[in-house]
Amino acid sequence: MGWSGTNKEKGVAMLQFFRTEFNFENETRSHEILDCAVVGWNTAYLAVKNTDKITGESSVSAFVCLIRHDRHSRCNFWYKDMSEEEGPNKRDCPERILKLLTPIDESKYFGYAKKWRMDCLENLQKRKLQKKNWAFMRKNIKQGNMIFINNSSMSLPFERFYSNSDSVNAGYYKVKARQIDLQKTIDNMKTNI
Repeated sequence: MGWSGTNKEKGVAMLQFFRTEFNFENETRSHEILDCAVVGWNTAYLAVKNTDKITGESSVSAFVCLIRHDRHSRCNFWYKDMSEEEGPNKRDCPERILKLLTPIDESKYFGYAKKWRMDCLENLQKRKLQKKNWAFMRKNIKQGNMIFINNSSMSLPFERFYSNSDSVNAGYYKVKARQIDLQKTIDNMKTNI
């Protein structure tokens, strides 16, 4: 429920660290970390193989670990782990982790894991489309194309984000990628090709 803090030695890979923390085995069951992917320095996605030694059944499920680094404390590494069955809010699980997961048996879950996986796949598809759109924009944008800004009726001419010196708003415009309404800009570019 809360955060766990420990000292993580410098140079220890995240996969090795979580294997040391979470791998477990006794007479009846075992848990083994198969893979780990860190996204954005603050979230780790784990594929965990759970084996029931009595029945021989095994399945692979996802765990999400929120991560905090605190270099000024004796406990320099903090994590909060959640199973996919708890419906974590972080939903940017990489494809390589999702491919390792066992298909969900509807009779054993309350629906959170299924929805979490569906949301992760949807976000993955959105990121792929966005990457494709950025590549299209970089390749095809020309002087005179309009750059549309998110949540605004404003658009800027693409002239290296520079307007004529006789204009009221003369000068360079600094626009961050997240401010650009990519889909609207791409649609506008396609009509002008």
